[in-house]
Amino acid sequence: MRRIPVVIIGIGSVGRQLIHHIVDTRRLHAKQ
Repeated sequence: MRRIPVVIIGIGSVGRQLIHHIVDTRRLHAKQ
């Protein structure tokens, strides 16, 4: 049970980077 919160935190940090990257790519496509 102790490992689950660590995994969630890891996915959360990576997820934020992925979401940020997706938002940036969408903005670039929207500008074009």
